[in-house]
Amino acid sequence: MSEGILARLRRNNVTYDIQFSSEIFNKVLIILESKCMSICSKTLLQLGLQSPERNLDITNNADLLLEKNYNTAELGKFVESNNPLLTDDQRKAYDHIMKCINKEKGGIIFLDSPGVVGKTFPINLLLAEIRSKNKISFAMASSDIAATLMDGGRIVHSALELPLNINVEEYPILQY
Repeated sequence: MSEGILARLRRNNVTYDIQFSSEIFNKVLIILESKCMSICSKTLLQLGLQSPERNLDITNNADLLLEKNYNTAELGKFVESNNPLLTDDQRKAYDHIMKCINKEKGGIIFLDSPGVVGKTFPINLLLAEIRSKNKISFAMASSDIAATLMDGGRIVHSALELPLNINVEEYPILQY
């Protein structure tokens, strides 16, 4: 099972060198325990096996597991070589966002401009800088095309499992 999980992670993230880890093995234990609970209503511990760790950390979230598997040295080199290539407008946005991140200020920043003007480059540079410092940065976009342009990018409604059913409603909206 752990080989299957590792193969799926590698297939879905071909640019990253993902190896076996305790998180992967723990994920297998969680799956096994769930199956045992549904079949015989017993935990792995009750069956004489090792019990999984069930805390709310990286072991229960594939996205977090992937975020912890970046090559930080390689990303650092990427940032160092590409940072000087930012245009003046890109630099302003980049510096503002990094300032918010470094101050742990939080917030929502929306980059809006016509296509092909240079949003993807600073976004990928931001993602690389954050990840090079061993921090977590989820890249999400509202469209699949935009998501594919970002390193590790995903579509928002898919990544956050937002309720959006375009087959039911003519004009679908997200409701919270």
